Amino acid sequence: MRWGWLIWDALAILAFTLIGMHFHKTPLTLPDLGRTLIPFYMGWFGLALPLGLYREQGSRWAFLAVWLLGVLVGVLLRAWVFTGRGVSLLAISPTFLLFSLLFIGLFTWLPRLIVYLVRRARQIHRVRQIGQSWTMRRWLKWLLVGVAVLLLIAGGFARWLYRETRPLSARFQPQLVRLHEPLTPDAMAQRLAARKLIRNPRLLAFYLRWKGKQRIAPGDYEFSPNQSLLEIAHILIEEQFTRNWVTIPEGWNRFRIARRLHERGIADAQEFLALCRQPQRFRDLGLPLPEKGTLEGYLFPSTYRLPPGSGAETAIRTMLKATLQQVYLPYQERIKQRGQSLHEVLTIASMIEKEAMHDADRPLIAAVIYNRLKKGMPLQIDATVLYGMGQWKSRVLYKDLQHPSPYNTYRRKGLPPGPIANPGLASIRAALNPAKADYLYYVAQADGYHRFTRTYEEHQQAIREVRADATTPN
Repeated sequence: MRWGWLIWDALAILAFTLIGMHFHKTPLTLPDLGRTLIPFYMGWFGLALPLGLYREQGSRWAFLAVWLLGVLVGVLLRAWVFTGRGVSLLAISPTFLLFSLLFIGLFTWLPRLIVYLVRRARQIHRVRQIGQSWTMRRWLKWLLVGVAVLLLIAGGFARWLYRETRPLSARFQPQLVRLHEPLTPDAMAQRLAARKLIRNPRLLAFYLRWKGKQRIAPGDYEFSPNQSLLEIAHILIEEQFTRNWVTIPEGWNRFRIARRLHERGIADAQEFLALCRQPQRFRDLGLPLPEKGTLEGYLFPSTYRLPPGSGAETAIRTMLKATLQQVYLPYQERIKQRGQSLHEVLTIASMIEKEAMHDADRPLIAAVIYNRLKKGMPLQIDATVLYGMGQWKSRVLYKDLQHPSPYNTYRRKGLPPGPIANPGLASIRAALNPAKADYLYYVAQADGYHRFTRTYEEHQQAIREVRADATTPN
């Protein structure tokens, strides 16, 4: 009985198990170690001992049978232990099966080969016949060369694999990757490579397919350049969607934002609204905020990384910093050139945001607003009436126009006290760069675009035409 080899194989399988648990991110606890290790011991030694692998004259064919069948049995037993039911060999991951065969074979076969080569080298010194000694030396030389070449190839492949799978950066820089429809592994890998998240898109696509992932499920994923290719692949395979990101669309007011943050578990809605009524609390950010009123209009619409539990103040500060970086600093000189304040620009941009559906209309609506202000005409914007009423509906009634609110631009001339929503960049640019036109009126068409006119008579005619178009069957 060759106890040395038996102990060596037991240690080799233990080493393989530990590497495999690290590779598959299995918790390194005694129960998990036992559930992973024991099936391989049963598969290996359950065949090795009856086949006489550890006898003094153990057969090479017995070793080969144990190498193949023992690993297969160990894999099946491991799958049965973790799932609690029978598993077909076809259902086993090819990656895991090949990994098991190669590494257990490497850990158990390579030491035997080295011992065999050493023994053959000793035999050469015992052989006195020159011809036989020369033949054995030549055979041994080529065998050593072959082993060295194999080791060089394996080492080069391991080095290449390590280089291609390691992270691109050591810094945690989370990025949101949003899929609206399923993607193939190749398309997803190319997208991640374009975002500078992986080095080798072909390797990722190959690995995903090897793991049986033929389609990447739609949803929100979070990745960072400090993640390895295998970590990113694990997120995609396990479909680990993120809840760390939240999108605030253009045109939302602070009440809708508060509801969204509350629903996502990011912040309490009432606390958020209460802090929005304290704009001077955030003056340390360097953004010119109003002395009174609220932060309406200053909460920049975008997609933010706000994990659940971030809190209302963190959410507000994140949005205000975006307004500072995206709006105030880039357009500060333009605002001064126009002789306006940031508050006025955001107020006009918020009305444009609520009125316009298409970007082409935004500069024209801005021109109408500025032209009416110059002429001392009331702006007569429906969205301001609804904001003052504290509700939103698709159609404004005539009785709504009489609502006594400082935001009612039918009853009051000039700008409302402040923004009525949080505008996006397109509306802010339109407010700073209105079209050079002398329009004073506009009416919305069925397709969302507006028809602009210069006189009240033209405006009434445009209304009749729009209504006629809406009632005319296609």
